[in-house]
Parts: sequence; structure tokens; C-alpha cells
Amino acid sequence: MTKRNVILLFIAFAIVGAVPGLAETATRAKVDLANPRFSFLSDLTPGTKPTTYLRTNSVVYRPGESITLLLSIDPNDHNFEKTFLLYLQNMQTGQINYINQDDGLLPVGTITDYSGASLDEVEAFQVPEIEDWVLIGEGGDNPAISVTAEMVNNHQFVWEFRDVTGQRIFQRVNWGFAVVNEVQNMPGEVTSGNTVSLSSDNAYFMDNAATFVREGGELVIEPGTYILAQGQSAVLVVERGGKIMAEGTPGRPIVMTSAQPVGQRFRADWGGLVLNGRGPINVPGGEAISEGFETEEILYGGGENPDENDSSGTLRYLRVEFAGAE
Repeated sequence: MTKRNVILLFIAFAIVGAVPGLAETATRAKVDLANPRFSFLSDLTPGTKPTTYLRTNSVVYRPGESITLLLSIDPNDHNFEKTFLLYLQNMQTGQINYINQDDGLLPVGTITDYSGASLDEVEAFQVPEIEDWVLIGEGGDNPAISVTAEMVNNHQFVWEFRDVTGQRIFQRVNWGFAVVNEVQNMPGEVTSGNTVSLSSDNAYFMDNAATFVREGGELVIEPGTYILAQGQSAVLVVERGGKIMAEGTPGRPIVMTSAQPVGQRFRADWGGLVLNGRGPINVPGGEAISEGFETEEILYGGGENPDENDSSGTLRYLRVEFAGAE
């Protein structure tokens, strides 16, 4: 596969964002941190901001599995105190459940900062330097969350740095994931005249094998759907005349990503997404063979009659992660 016909989007989740005040370098958070200075000008002060990484132990869960949540912070010499809030949000219904280190997941409508204080009496702490602090999970501040069938949907955890009043958001970092009924194998092909739909109620797995959307076939992918793939031969190929209709939303993007565990994913874990159209290309004869396919000859380009308006479908709010091939 070549640059001209492969979409390779490498998304790094090292996000500069909001993070809760958990601990000093070697001390468990609660009220052990430095006393707040209550500087109301702290958010207006120029300079570096903390770098924060929030992640779960997987991006797809099934009922009966457990969710672990980890947090890493590099303060980057940001010396102003902050308040910290953590919540879990259902991305379809919008429901929010705040989480604190004493009571865990709180009922809808109950809001505290991460230390457990109400927003009219929040506590501010120095931004700590921590790596893979367990917020939720074995050995952490709270036990792991057990996934239930009622949770099937798209969700995100959000960690916020707020000012010392607890009212103004200074930085925010989020991590999205899906709860599904099951993980199904991707179809080997979508044949001419047929439409195959992928539902966000399930995730889909490509195990070192390609999926072909043939000429006249159409693959429809719902918002919030996850496709997990491994191996260089795991490629989603839309042939000339085939269509992919992948229309996610800002809150529920479609994600095509590595099937490797979170923290062990890397570029070229799988092949990626290949779109082959009938547009004009600058080679003799107007068409060429896509590289990277050993068992089939896949052509792109319009030949002697190219179509500048040819369409392979729609990609909207779609992430292709950890893909690539020589």
C-alpha cells in the first residue's frame, strides 16, 4: 500500500489537560498536599501548563468485564494550586456521574470534587507529578467498575483541573471507550448489490485478514462503532465502485484501532483503511495496482475514462489509529 491510496492517521493520546489532585510525588492524595494559596490570579498567569494522560485498560468492554482507570501528570513546573474533578459520562444520553476517592461513583445530580468536598467548599492542591496512578481498579482509590449490560453504549471519563473556587475549568482531559454486547468478526467481503451495517452495540475484529467492499457493495457504520484489528493483512478495502458510509459524531466517533492492549499499541499494528476510486491519476493508462495485496489485484484510478466526481462514500468523525504498512 502506498501513500496515495492509504489513509493513515496516527492519533497520540498524550493530551494536555485537566487532572485531579491525587497525591504528592510519593504521598497518596486527600488532604496531604500543600496548603492552597487561593490565588485567584493563578489561571491568568502565563507559563507552562500540566501535561496529562488519562486511560482505561481497554477501549472496548463486554458485560462482566472490569474497568480500570489510570492517570499520569507532568506538572511542567506549573506551581499554582488547582481543584480536581472526575466524572463518567454516557455519550448518548449525556448522563454524568461524578466520582470521588472516598465514595466512588456518585448518584446522578451529586457533585463533589475528587477529594469528596462539595463545590462550595472545594479543596485546592498543588498539581502532583504522578505516573499511572490508579483512580479506579485494584489497589487504587476506588475498586474497578464492573460492566453491566445496561452500560452498553459509548462513554468517556473526564478529569478536570479547575481554579481554586471549583467553578472555572482550567484544563480538561478525556478518554473514550465503548461497552458492547459482543465482539464479532468483520465480514470478509461486502458483495455487489448488498449493504452490510455495523452496529455500535457490538465491536468488530479483524484478525490479520482483509475486508473488501466490492464494486456495488456498501458498508454502513453507525456512530460510536469500534473496529479492532491486528496484523499487517488486516485492511479495510473499498474497491472502485464500492462505498463506505461511516458517519460518526463529535461525541461518538467511529474508531478503527489496534487490537493490542492499551499502552502496547503502536503504528503499523494493522494495515489500515484503503479507498480506491476512479479519479484521474498520473500513470500511463490511468489506473494502477494497489500495493500490499498478495492474493488479489486491486486497481485504483479511472483508466481511460476517469471520473473526477467519483465517490467512495463518506467519512465523518472517524479515527484510524495505529495503522500503516511498508
